[in-house]
Amino acid sequence: MYMVYMGHSTMAKNKLEKAFYNYLKSIDRTLIEDSKINEFQKQVLTEYDNLCLEHPRCKPIRKEFSNRRTNNPDIVLYGTNATFLILKSK
Repeated sequence: MYMVYMGHSTMAKNKLEKAFYNYLKSIDRTLIEDSKINEFQKQVLTEYDNLCLEHPRCKPIRKEFSNRRTNNPDIVLYGTNATFLILKSK
């Protein structure tokens, strides 16, 4: 089981980033089953793509999920103005 956690953030640079921040805030503390984690990550990135279409004048920033630490199962979303983690429960 995973839990979505959104920590601190900096000021959004444009309307697109603000809209994505609001989306991330709306899914904060959501629980996700292990079998659905890849689907959830795709859903978040698809939502960003949809917001890009709603805000065509804003330059999109590349977003990606990664768990670069080999001993840590937590997943981090890079490219956003907020600390957004998907934490593996123990």
